[in-house]
Amino acid sequence: MAALGVCSTLPAPQISWRVTRKGSSTSEIRENSPARTIR
Repeated sequence: MAALGVCSTLPAPQISWRVTRKGSSTSEIRENSPARTIR
């Protein structure tokens, strides 16, 4: 049971971190894209 719990808890945070990083990257690129075009 312990091994199953650890395995189930490991992919959960990894997926969340990946989504957060992807969202942050998209937000930064989107904000930089218009700023560069306006400049």
